[in-house]
Amino acid sequence: MGIDAQAAALVSQVVGDGGVNPLLFVLAVAALCLVVRILLPQDQALLLLALVPAAPVIGVDPWVIIITLLATFSTWFFPSQTVGYLVAYDASEERLFTHGQARRVCFGFTVVLLLSLAFTVPYWKLIGLV
Repeated sequence: MGIDAQAAALVSQVVGDGGVNPLLFVLAVAALCLVVRILLPQDQALLLLALVPAAPVIGVDPWVIIITLLATFSTWFFPSQTVGYLVAYDASEERLFTHGQARRVCFGFTVVLLLSLAFTVPYWKLIGLV
C-alpha cells in the first residue's frame, strides 16, 4: 500500500534538513502509540510500524522505534484495551482488583515507562542507535 514510503516522506517534509532531538522523538513515538492504543485495538495499532522506514530520516536506528512501540503497546487505560487485562480480571473472579485500581496502576506504569524511555536515550546515543 506504500504507507511506509508515505510516512517516510511526511517525516522528511516535517523534519527537513535539521535534526530532531532523539529524546523528543522517542517520547513523541511513545505518546503517539499511547493515543493510538486508546483509539484502536492492538492488532490495528500495529500500523504504527509504518514509522520504521522513517527512522533513517530522523537519524535513529529502526530498533529504537520498534522497542518504543513494543514498550508502550500494552496499556490498559480501559478494560477492553488488552486481552490480558480482561483475562486477569475474570480469572480473579473480579475480587483481586477493581477497574479504578487497575487504571491508577496503568497511569503509574505509563509514567514509569516514559521516564524509563527518557533515561535510555543517552545509553542508545552512547552505543550509536540515535
